[in-house]
Amino acid sequence: MRVDSSNLRPRFIRPKKEVKTASYCSSLTLNC
Repeated sequence: MRVDSSNLRPRFIRPKKEVKTASYCSSLTLNC
């Protein structure tokens, strides 16, 4: 379970950053 937690942490961080960028792009919709 420890390995799963470590594998989920870095995997979730990658998509989270992409989601944040998408949210910013949606708010700006200008620099998208």
